[in-house]
Amino acid sequence: MSGTIFDHTGITPLPNSVIEVWHLSPNSSKYRHRGKLKTDENGAYSFITDFPNKEKGKASRIYFKVSKNNNSYFTELPLSRSGVYLTPKHWEENKHLKNDAYPKREQLSKEIHITFNISINKN
Repeated sequence: MSGTIFDHTGITPLPNSVIEVWHLSPNSSKYRHRGKLKTDENGAYSFITDFPNKEKGKASRIYFKVSKNNNSYFTELPLSRSGVYLTPKHWEENKHLKNDAYPKREQLSKEIHITFNISINKN
């Protein structure tokens, strides 16, 4: 999983943003897959994780909380073995990213690589 965190304009990458991620562990109903990381000097982030389990009645998903200074933003990324999807809320709040708002999925042998960009809106 990788992507770039942008400011509210969707133009300027945000270095040293804090990203918290979590999802259900495979074959479990517990959120044991959790992590906290920072973006690099170009606002980029990346991490490796297992494919999340599904919550009852929902698609598998990864949750994100992005923070920079006094701004924070919460979103989620629903996914399946064959695709990644935007929630209507994420699209509405990130459509200024234009084509970069759409997550990209690439199958590499047995691995899936997902690119997911996020912007932090003003409070």
